[in-house]
Amino acid sequence: MKIVDGKEYIEQVRDLIIEYIQWLDRDLSFQEIDDELADPAKKYTAPEGEFLVVIEDSEVLGMVAYHRLSNMRCEMKRLYVKPKYRGMNLGETLITEIILACKIMVLDTITPLKSAIYLYQKLGFKECKPYYHNPMTDVLYFSKKL
Repeated sequence: MKIVDGKEYIEQVRDLIIEYIQWLDRDLSFQEIDDELADPAKKYTAPEGEFLVVIEDSEVLGMVAYHRLSNMRCEMKRLYVKPKYRGMNLGETLITEIILACKIMVLDTITPLKSAIYLYQKLGFKECKPYYHNPMTDVLYFSKKL
């Protein structure tokens, strides 16, 4: 397994984002998810962002992305590892790699995602004030100075 730039795997990334949304079972239309799915590269490639994937034998096993909010701050997005590859520290490895790209990283998550919250806190993310409007009532916001 190795972590690589996701640009060469854009179709698998799109499929993985769809799988992530279905797994969450939430309405993400407020995040303009249809636009994101139409062209993930627009939001997650330079100069707007970056996305990394874990691959094995050309199969994408997981991903993480960031979207630039300013010259100093970016938002981590779409951390997702396929269920059968969880427990292998792939999420932690993806986060460690993606945070090298920003000075301040922010993210949001929902309270049912306990393992994600644990991982964010383990890696030094602290709960912070909302940085955008999210209509969900169980959302948490985190920030980390890098």
